[in-house]
Amino acid sequence: MSRIDRIYLNENIYPYAYNWTHEESARISDHGIVIVDILKKKLPFIGKGIWRMYQDDLENTDFKKESSKILKKTLEKIERMEKENEEGIQKEWMKTKEEIKKVTTRVRKEKRRQLEKEKEKMKTKINKKIEELEEINPETEKKSREEIKRTKKEIAKKAKKEIEKLRETTRARYRNKGEKYTKYWFKINKEKINSNIIIALQNKEKTLTTETKDMKEIALEHHRELQKKPEMTTERKKAIEKLKRTTKKTLSEKEKTDLKKGTTYEEIKTAIRKAPNGTSPGIDGIIYEFYKEKMKVNEENQDKPDIVKILHIVIKDIEKNRIEK
Repeated sequence: MSRIDRIYLNENIYPYAYNWTHEESARISDHGIVIVDILKKKLPFIGKGIWRMYQDDLENTDFKKESSKILKKTLEKIERMEKENEEGIQKEWMKTKEEIKKVTTRVRKEKRRQLEKEKEKMKTKINKKIEELEEINPETEKKSREEIKRTKKEIAKKAKKEIEKLRETTRARYRNKGEKYTKYWFKINKEKINSNIIIALQNKEKTLTTETKDMKEIALEHHRELQKKPEMTTERKKAIEKLKRTTKKTLSEKEKTDLKKGTTYEEIKTAIRKAPNGTSPGIDGIIYEFYKEKMKVNEENQDKPDIVKILHIVIKDIEKNRIEK
C-alpha cells in the first residue's frame, strides 16, 4: 500500500496553498492523511459565498427546538400586527430568517466543537500512553500498547462512521432515483466537463484586467445595462399600439375576479408540498425541506408554530403593500 504522509511544494506553488491539515485515515492506512487545498494562479477572489442551510441542520435536536421558539414568537407578533393593521410585517419575517440563520450557524459550531473535543480527548489519551512507554516499564508496556491501539481504533471508527453515513445516503438516493429517468439520473450520467473559470474581463478601454475589484465593477455594470428599463422611443410606442389593435382575446369576468383574489392558505400549503427536495435555496439560504419539516410538525402537533400561516400573513402583506425595501 502506498503511504503518503507529507506533501512537498515548490516556491511557486506554495503561496497558493492553504487549509493545511492532518486527518485520520479511517483505517484505510496505518498513516494519517495530509490534506491541502491548492488554488490556480491568478484566480479572482470569490469570498465565502452565499450561506445556505443543509438537511443535516434540520435533524439536529437543538436546532429543532430553537427554530420552533423563533417561529412561535414571530407568529404571535405578526398576527397582532395584522389585526392592528401595523406596518413592518415583512421586516419581522426578514428578522426571523436572520435569527434562524444565526441559530443554524451556532448549532453547527457546537457540533464541530464537540467532535473536536472528543478527538482531542482520544489523542491526549494516546500521547499519555506513549509517554508511559518511554519510561520502558515492562509491566505496563504491553497494556499501554493495547490501550493506544484501542484508542486509535476508536478515532478511526468515528471517522469511518461519518464516511459510512455518506455512503448509505448515496446508496439510498441511487436506489430511489438512480435507475429512473430523473434529474438525478441525468446528473450522474452526463459527461463531466471542467468548469470554465473567468480569470480576466475587458474594461471600457478594451484592456483585460485580472484585478478582482475591477472585474466586479465590470460585471455589475454589464448586468445593470441588461436589466435597466428600455427607453420609450417612437418605434416602441408604434409597436405597442399595433399589438393592442391586433389583440382580440380578452379576459373573462371570472378570470378577472380570480386575478384580484389573494393567495390562499391552501395554495401556499400545496406549493410547499410540491416543491422539489435537494434544490438550491434562494438568496436567504433556507431550503424547501425546512418549510416541509415545520409544516409536518404542525400537522402532527397543533401546539407547534404554523409555518404556512406565517407565510400566508407575509404574502398577504406583500399583495396589499408591495415588497418593502
